[in-house]
Amino acid sequence: MKILLLNQYAPPDLSPTSRLLGELAESLRAHGHEVAILAEAAAYRGHHTRTGSRLMREMNALRRLFLRALFASPRPDIIVAFSSPACLLAVAAIVALLRRCRLAHWAMDLYPDIALALEELKPGLLALVLRRLMRWAYHRASLIVALDDDMAAHLQKHYGVVSRVLAPWPAAAISRNNDEIPTDKTRLLSPGAAAAGEIWTWLYSGNLGRAHEWRPLLLVQAELERRGFMIQLLFEGGGACWNRAAEYAKTLNLAHCKWTGYVSEEQSLTTVRASRVICATQKKEAQGLLWPSKLARIVPMAKPLLWIGPVDGAVARSLGDRPATGCFHPGQVSEIADWLENLYRTGSAEPAVADDRATAQRWRKISEEGGERWNTWLQEIGVGHGQKPIGNR
Repeated sequence: MKILLLNQYAPPDLSPTSRLLGELAESLRAHGHEVAILAEAAAYRGHHTRTGSRLMREMNALRRLFLRALFASPRPDIIVAFSSPACLLAVAAIVALLRRCRLAHWAMDLYPDIALALEELKPGLLALVLRRLMRWAYHRASLIVALDDDMAAHLQKHYGVVSRVLAPWPAAAISRNNDEIPTDKTRLLSPGAAAAGEIWTWLYSGNLGRAHEWRPLLLVQAELERRGFMIQLLFEGGGACWNRAAEYAKTLNLAHCKWTGYVSEEQSLTTVRASRVICATQKKEAQGLLWPSKLARIVPMAKPLLWIGPVDGAVARSLGDRPATGCFHPGQVSEIADWLENLYRTGSAEPAVADDRATAQRWRKISEEGGERWNTWLQEIGVGHGQKPIGNR
């Protein structure tokens, strides 16, 4: 089959969706499909510094993607659209209608729902139009893939569509090249990793966006310092809330809170390996509307994981049987500090290296299974392959 993948970012950009797009394309090609990628030229890690309003940037990106997809050669049998720019699925649906091909969608986030939930978009005529546009686009799709059960339930409840569930997978390219993780701290690559190797460190790595909790992390660090522990909180990455969080840290007079910028996937992984606890967060308002991509690589690791967010949602349920995992509501500052203190005192959160080969193997298996599932689903909706479509029309 001829498959066209659409997303705002594509390799070599370093965004999570760019990596997924590239690995999905690689997997589908390995299954014998002819795969093309169309993406916007903007870089994920610098897009917020560009001139002009975000609305105009995304409208221009949609326009360019629409025109390129409309005239892409050869004509695709299936268009697979991700979620960025906002309303990309609607553009893809129009192209699929005009070019008489099937449409599939991997929902990385739900728009305008997430913008409304985070109050970036006010209720009103525009929100109503966007909801109706997206509802039409969802019903045009022959396949919708959600990231977890909460997202699937939201799509069913608010848009009346059925979706498959598949979370993003870890970086297969890294797992292929890192069957064994170096234990020598002199080989740490990034400033963040070097900082993590100095004292007992818990780490927030990746995008610190509007959908993520950050205040509880700083309040917990303040409590740990009040208790007199030499425990460091390290932020590695960036995002819309990065500066606000850093300013708030200053008001708390934290002595052991460090900030480093974005690094490569390999360097970030090295920091993860050197840290004792990794944390992921999400605001309650974002439940079912997106999924913290950092969990893809952390969950399979033999590394303590701290989840701060909805404790009754799909993410928390999926972590229920994972060892050395703490799931807390954002307001449980004292309880989170107790949990970290216990790990610190017992020494049970030493950097894990014995399980590194097994971790790499798990990463590979997850990524391979993800590619297999996409191949199966696309075969089911493929034109001229005799299978009955599983869409929502």
